[in-house]
Amino acid sequence: MSLVSDSKTSGDPTYYDAGFLNVVADHITFLKKPGNSTQFTLNDEAIFMYRRDILRLFSAMGIPTQLNLVCMVLNGIKSPTQDISGFSFFYVPDTSVIAQLANSYKSTIG
Repeated sequence: MSLVSDSKTSGDPTYYDAGFLNVVADHITFLKKPGNSTQFTLNDEAIFMYRRDILRLFSAMGIPTQLNLVCMVLNGIKSPTQDISGFSFFYVPDTSVIAQLANSYKSTIG
């Protein structure tokens, strides 16, 4: 099963497009720069509570659903049930930066 087929979708369908997620992966260094994303530190309680439920963690953090896959790609997470015990922080991209990237992607694919 693919990352996209395992996820609930809402918002702009571009955010779930495998090609767009490849673009996100190609821009990880850019997206992790200060101003393009925020680094959120996870406490031990959050890691334990959500260690195999990344989507609930993202929801608890207030991350919009349409950014779930983008955040997973940005943080090297391959599955919504991946054990995150080894993580101490997550990068969450600025929504306007991702929107610009999505608009550029849409304009190049037609």
